[in-house]
Parts: sequence; structure tokens; C-alpha cells
Amino acid sequence: MKQLNHVNQNSMKRKKFSVDEIKTFFVQVIWESHSGDSKYQLSLCQPVAAIISNSQCNPTAAVCQLDTSGQTVTVGQFAESPNVTETELGVIQLTLQGDACQGATYTTRISFKCGKTLGSPVFLNSYQCGVDFEWYTTVACKNPPAAKEVKCYVYNDKGQKVDLSPLIKLHDSSLSASECESESAACIPSGPSYKSAGHVNNALSFDDAQRPSIKYVIEAKGDDIPPECTQPPSTLVTFVCPARGEETLTSTSCMLTSDIHGVNVNLTPLQGHEYAVNGSNTSGKLYTYYLSVCKELAMECSGDKTGHGVTTCQLIPGDIDSGKSLGNINQQQLRYSDGELILTYRGGAKCHTNFQRVTVINFHCNKSLSTTGKLVFTMEDDCTYVFDLDTPLACIENSDGTICQVENQGHLYDLNDLVITKDMDKEYWEALKTDENDDSFVILNVCRELADKGLASLCDKGAAACVMDKPGHWISLGKPSQPVYDEATGQIQLRYTDGSPCNDGHAESIITFICKPGTVDSPPRLIRKSNNNCRYEFEWETASICAQHQVVGHDCMVIDNELGLSFDLRPLTNTDKGYYLVHHSESHHDYYINVCAGVTGTPCNTAERTGVNVAACQIDTLSNHTFVTGLVNTNVRYGDNFLNLTYTKGDHYNSSPMRDRSTEIAFFCNPVVGKGKPEFVEETNYTYVFRWETSYACADVPVECAVVDNRTGAEYDLSIDGCDPKSAICEKTLEGSTSTSPRLLTIDHDLCQYVFSWDHATACPIEHDKTAIGDICTLTDSTLGITYNLKPLMKNDYNITHSGDTYQKEPSVCLGDTTLGEVNTVLEYAASGFLTLTYRGQMFSSGQQKVVIEFRCDRSVGEGRPQFIEKDGLVYLFRFFTSYACPPATVECKAVDDRGNLFDLSYLSKSTGNWQVIDTRPNHGDLRYYINICHPINPMAGSTNFCSGLAGGCQTNGHNQSYSLGYIQGSPVVAGNGTVILRYTGGDRCHRDEDKENYRSTIITFYCSSIETPLACPISKSVGSQCRVITPNFQMTFDLSSLEKPDYYKVRAGEYEFWLNV
Repeated sequence: MKQLNHVNQNSMKRKKFSVDEIKTFFVQVIWESHSGDSKYQLSLCQPVAAIISNSQCNPTAAVCQLDTSGQTVTVGQFAESPNVTETELGVIQLTLQGDACQGATYTTRISFKCGKTLGSPVFLNSYQCGVDFEWYTTVACKNPPAAKEVKCYVYNDKGQKVDLSPLIKLHDSSLSASECESESAACIPSGPSYKSAGHVNNALSFDDAQRPSIKYVIEAKGDDIPPECTQPPSTLVTFVCPARGEETLTSTSCMLTSDIHGVNVNLTPLQGHEYAVNGSNTSGKLYTYYLSVCKELAMECSGDKTGHGVTTCQLIPGDIDSGKSLGNINQQQLRYSDGELILTYRGGAKCHTNFQRVTVINFHCNKSLSTTGKLVFTMEDDCTYVFDLDTPLACIENSDGTICQVENQGHLYDLNDLVITKDMDKEYWEALKTDENDDSFVILNVCRELADKGLASLCDKGAAACVMDKPGHWISLGKPSQPVYDEATGQIQLRYTDGSPCNDGHAESIITFICKPGTVDSPPRLIRKSNNNCRYEFEWETASICAQHQVVGHDCMVIDNELGLSFDLRPLTNTDKGYYLVHHSESHHDYYINVCAGVTGTPCNTAERTGVNVAACQIDTLSNHTFVTGLVNTNVRYGDNFLNLTYTKGDHYNSSPMRDRSTEIAFFCNPVVGKGKPEFVEETNYTYVFRWETSYACADVPVECAVVDNRTGAEYDLSIDGCDPKSAICEKTLEGSTSTSPRLLTIDHDLCQYVFSWDHATACPIEHDKTAIGDICTLTDSTLGITYNLKPLMKNDYNITHSGDTYQKEPSVCLGDTTLGEVNTVLEYAASGFLTLTYRGQMFSSGQQKVVIEFRCDRSVGEGRPQFIEKDGLVYLFRFFTSYACPPATVECKAVDDRGNLFDLSYLSKSTGNWQVIDTRPNHGDLRYYINICHPINPMAGSTNFCSGLAGGCQTNGHNQSYSLGYIQGSPVVAGNGTVILRYTGGDRCHRDEDKENYRSTIITFYCSSIETPLACPISKSVGSQCRVITPNFQMTFDLSSLEKPDYYKVRAGEYEFWLNV
């Protein structure tokens, strides 16, 4: 092969750049695009097709892109003398031209940088007609090492890269070359010397079990092969991923967070403190090192030519112009792996081999020091500078690497509330036993090892569960692990293995978690042991394992029907400027984002990106490089008291396997800031995270859009059925032409007041139909005086899929087109006693096609949703479990939030009398409201026209009229902000009109207050002493000491007699 042409004028001062040693390397990058998944294959010294048999690539392709359908694109043609350039920092860029592309040609650029190993090409970015790769390799150094090296990475069938090059030992191997045969990768003892056990000749590959392995074969022939061997001896090394599922966590910021990474690390308090330490290099020369953590140095690294962003500066004492950069803030990576926390800065000044200097800081936990801790220079290894920093900030929560969460089908199960940490007073969980004859004592922790204190310190170090089977004898029941979801049982389990030796194996334990709302502090129960006492099985009833409540909305809005909350982020869309600009000076980046809409007029809105609906854009203020960090999405998620908007499918990240950039915006309620503004939080896991405090993330309060003329009693209702929350004007369906429109009457700019007039039919008084008995989607039981109102179910679309067939009720069960039957809004009782709704369709010779929807009561599901049951001839039967089909009744007056806190409002329920509320609005003084909590209102003595039936609330006026405010349909629920909400629905009709009638309903919101409403506060557990206890919510004292007897109480039950005392 010919040497590659060089255009650098200084090429005569160094060796010619050659890629002979990497002529058969490939990089596969899995990425999602409109054309499907793609991968790239590279070969630099001959075409790809010359190396791979039956290659789909063009015979002349050196860089080939393939997608899953088998289509290929040559993005770089093989060239005997490709174009090569070199920068001042020693970066060698190879450029290849490919197939035709939109009037030009594809271009592939590979940037070779001096590295410590042979390395591998890494996909950086793709654009309209080009692809960029980066390759850290010894081949790009001035003096590459002579030691033979093979490809040390491999891709699995999921496109994930397994790279073992960090395991390559560059120095200080166990044996020197003189003790073992040259180019040996493994050696075995042979008398006083060593014999080669294999040479470096095969690249890393997967074995039959999909485990990475490498084989070293002795290059022997004929008589050199030992007589007992049929072929040359070899050494096989197989690498196994830890069963506990440890991962390497990385971040480009100085933080790792529990919700994203599973551990909490925050090194930002070190910003602003600059360290100065002395140290010597390998030749003994003394230097002074100035270092800043998570921020560039404030001092100038005089003499350095790399530019801004220097984090570490090396100076010769007494020579202020001898500065060299050892790393740049823009190439920062925080890494947590195998219990080690490491901060790395690349991009320093060019070293003698063209390698750009690197700073590595190893952090160590030391709680006895101040936050800034103590920095020590450790070593310099071939232009890599290693420091050790002891600080309490490196004391990592959940340092065993377990996240203690598991997700299944969109539900997140979080056990972190059960984890006992070293800084807690609680030492362990003690397991209850079901066998009264069992004298063992079992203690355990969740996801973590037992704390090294108290009784737990007697267990084996690293144990997550322990049993004392006899006094003083402790047995480990296994080491920490991460929870798993058992598909067969639908339960969450923890499996602790590798405990103390037991029979022929090791002791182990299994903890099965069972969701029990409201149960927070209950301990686990030991339910069984194996016959050989080597396996312990536990059950744990707890609210911590109950799936967290989340709701996903569309069109930039979220409506939580269960909690009665609604959010609308559409006012945050910047339609004037087209973006919000967020500066982040520490990383030298600017971000342009919009809410539920694309950005306009930003550096990302280029001609090449015409038609791309960019929602978030990043620009490097130093290099002016731009990246799309997400495309428009209008689906908003609500949960855990905040809103989340995620943009995905941005430009590809510098990672392998390839990942798309994404953006997450978390909206938090702040009622006083108006729109507020976004703030950049961090860049982590290919995602750019923003926090935004705004009043639009606060739950909407219902606005009454009806009024009664107190003089005439006329009622007016301007509400529009289906209008979105917070809308002043909305359009749902446009039919015909508008006959009238609003007219602007007056303008007062000083008061920002605009007065409109609108002649419209809805402004006319409502005419009540005194004779109407039935109603759309309602049914009245005249015997019990109960009205079932299913109109709240009309607002949803339901799509039910069964065995591949999709049945659509559009837009609701009571209104809309259907392909199986015509619309019907008349409810009726079936012979089975259930509410039913029937849609009748086409007539056939065998009868008429029908859809029958059977509504059944289930107070636990809220609105619920329909299920397809069966098809019987021409009849399609659906069953709809919903609380709206339940007759009013007393319900359990308790609620549980996502964290398992229990709220009990039952003490507010009255058995006689009612709670009375006065209407304080102007001109409404004659209105009175009578409500009860979770129980129907009680009759009013002496009232002749009080609400009858089972209503939860009643409104009366000065005209001796009363109106039901709704029936009790379900238990209270807890909103994300901690308030408790109770809803009554299906009351008397109000604002009667043929098209826009509605039914009275009631929402009662309870706010926690230790003085006014302590019952709306979560119930707290309290443990007393000396037979006395004080309730935390009411500060009431219960004293049972007077029940103590000098001897005991005797209680007989059948053949047993119990003796007990208090």
C-alpha cells in the first residue's frame, strides 16, 4: 500500500502517517431514523468487499453505510492516496469522497488522535451528505509502540459495543519481556522460567453463549507441538458481565443524580477553589500543578497555546511562561464504575508523541475533611496526569451502584423509601416470623448491605440480610442486588445470593413485595425456609411498591380525571421570538428551546434542516458548532407533582453505540412568577435537562361561566361544551358560517381594558323544560330517587383491541359515529339489572347488528374504560366498569398518595346534622350549602323542601328551593401537591338548555393544617412509652396505664384461657 499523502508543511519532521496496522477495523453505529437502523463499516487499506465475503457494499467502498433492509450507501470510496491534513495539535484528518448526494458527493472525515491503544473508530455525527468519525489510536502518535495489538472491541446483536481496551495493561505487567517469549499474551511457569501460553493473533469475539472472549494460540508447528496435544496449545479468556448488573455511569456535568443515575454525586461545591500541588514526572523533574474542579482556571496558563477552558496547568517553578494545559473543561467526563469516582479532562496541550495531555482525578470518600478536601499529585504516565482528591463530597449515597427501582410497562416501582443508610438512626429491618417455634433472629436491608453498626456489625461484611440461628452465630443470607419484576407472578422481588457457605452452595434469600396502600412502616415477614435452611423466603406488604401515578396528556395539555386537575402549557409557546435563549457560561453553550413548538431564527434553522421541526438547539459559543437536541413533541407527562416535556430524535451524540440527543424540560409550579423562564440543569446520558418554574404548571381552578339574575331569576350559561381549560375562546367543530361576531366597543389603554359586545343565542335566558324526565346519557331510578349520569364518559375516545380487531367508540360511548351501530344516548336497565346502552346497526337476513355496552359498578377505577367481552352472532358485547355506574353510598373515607402516606377523613363524616357553608359572593347571600363527607347528607328537621335521596351535598335558596349537588361516587384522592380532593357528581340539572344542559357537581379540597384541618394531614406513626402515646396530628394523649392490674386478666375462648395484662 502507498503512503498517504500529507499536506502539512512540517511533515518532514515526523514519520509519514500510515494506517497499515488498522486495515481491517469496523465500527457499527445503531441509530434510529426515518430509514431505519444503520451501521457503518470501515476499511482503510482495501475496500470493504475485499475483506468481507458476500459483502453488500459497493466493491470500491472504504466506508459503507448499511440499513436493516439491506440497502447500502458508499459514503467513502477507497483511495490509494487519500487526502490527509494535520492540525497544530497533531490531529490527523483523513477525508474520503463517496457516492453522489444531492448535486454533490458524500464525504467521510476520520479524525485520528494519538491514543494509548490501537483503539477503534467512534461515530461522531452525520449530516446531509457527510459522516464524521473520531479515532484515538497509537498509530496517530509520532512513535507508536512496537508491541503487537489486535482489535479489542466487538458489537453484540443489539448494536451495543463491548470495549475491553481499558483492560490493556500498558506498563508494569507481571512479567517482563525477558522472562517470557516475545509477543506472548499469556505465560505459564515452567521450572525456574516461563513458557509462552499464546500469542496475540485473534481479535476479540463472542463465544456461543454471547460472552466476549479472546483466544491466544501458540505459534508452533510439527515437533514444537507437545505430543499430548493434537493442535498448537492455546489460552482462552472469557469475560463475564457481573450478575448484579453493574453499569458504568457517566456525565458531562459534575453531577450524578439518583433519579437519572441511581447515585447522588455533586462536585459543584468545589467550583471556584483552585488547588496548587507539586509533583515530579517519571524523569524526576519537578513541576507545579494548578487545578480547578468543574470549572476552568481563573489564572492564565501562560505559555499554553490551546486557548480557553484550561482546567489544569503545569508550570516549571520559577518559569511563569512554561505553562502547558493538561485538560479542557469542554472535554470533561465524570465516571462512576466499580465503586470508583473519576473525573477526566481531555484536550490538553500536545505531548511529544502528539498525544493531547489528559488529567485524571480519582475521588476518595473522607468525611473528616472539609468540602474542598486534600489534593495529591500521584503520577504522570506517558502524558496522563493522575491526581487523588479526598473529600466528603465523594461519599456516595447508594455506593453499591444499585438503583433500587424497577420499571415495567410504564409503571415505576421505587423501593428507595425502604433503604436504610448509614446516617439514619434505624439500623436494620427485623423480619417477623410466622412460626412461633422459630427462635432465629433475621435482619435485613433493601438493595444495600447492612449498616456497619449495632447488631448488624456482627454480620459478614457486604451482607444485605443476616440470620442469627443460635446465640452469637450469624449467617449471611446474601449480598445486595437490584429489584426485578417477575413476569409470571406480576410481583417485585429482591434476590440476595452468595451468602455464607451452606451445604454444597451458599445461603440465599428472596424477598417478595406486595402492594398495600397506606402501609409504610410494616416490616417483612419470614414465610418459609428450605429444608436445608439455605434459602429464606420473605413477604413484605408495603405501599412503596405500589405503582406511581402518572398521566400523559396531548396537545401540550394534561387532564388528570382521577385527581380533577388540568394543566395547559400552550401559553408558554413563544410565537413572537420563536425561542427562549438559555446561556450556560460554564460549558460555553447557548440553548434555544420552545414549548410544544419548533424554534425559528436560531443557528439550527439552516437551509440543510429545512422541514426539520427543531424544538431545541445547542450552539458551542467557542466553535459555533450547532446540534439539534430534540424535535417537536406535544405530549406532556404529569407525575410526582411536576410536568415533563421531552424532545427526542436530535442529532447523533458522540457515543458508541450511537445515541440521539434529547431534551427534557421539567415544569414546576410557582404561582407568583407568571411564565417564568427555563434554567439549564445538566447534560447527562445524551440528554439536556432544564428546570422551569412557572404559574402554568399550577393546577387550573374551575371557572364558573354561568350567572343568575337575582331580580328576575333568569339563568345564563356561556360555557361551551368541550372547551379546553383556561380557554377564553375555543373552536371544536366549524359548521356553516358565523352569523355574528364580537364587536369592539371601547378601549382604555391605561387600564389595559378592552370592551367587546356580542349578540349570541347563548346570552339569552335559559328556558327550562318542565316536562322532561329522561336525559342524554342519564337514567333516573324513580323508586330510589337516584339519577345515574354517564355524561362525564362522553369526553373520551375509546379504542379496544381484541385478537387483532380494533373496536372504536368515537368520540365516546354515548356520542359519535360507529361502524357497527348508530348513535344512541338512551340508557336503560337490562334484565340482568345493569345499566346498558345499545347501538343498532345494519339489518341482515339473520337479524340486526348491535353493540351492547353494559355498565357495571366499580368504585375503585374512577372513570374506567370499556372491555370487549364477546361476539354472539350479530351482537358485540362490551363491559364498562366505572364508578359512575355505582349508586350513591357511603364510601371508605381514606386516601393514599404515591408515597404510601395514608389520609383519613372519616372523622369529618356526620351521622346527624351536616356541615353548613354560606355563599359569600355578592348578591348570593340567600344561598346555603349543606355537605357531608363521604356520607349522604342527613335530613334537616323542619325543612319541607330539603334535598332527598342520597346526595352528598345540597344547595338551598331564599325561595324555598333546593338542589342536589351530586352523589357520592368514590373515595377521596390525593393530588400531587398533597391536597385531598373529594368529588360528588350527577346532581340536579343546572342552566337547562336543550344542547348545553349540565349537572351540578361538587369538589371539596382539603388542605393540611396542624391547627385548622389536621385530618387533611397524612397520618403519622407515633410510639409512646410507659403505656402512654400522643397522636402527632392532634396532640391528644392516650393513657392506658390505669388498665394495668397487679396480677393479670383472664380471658376464655373455647378450650383456651389467655392470661394478659396491660
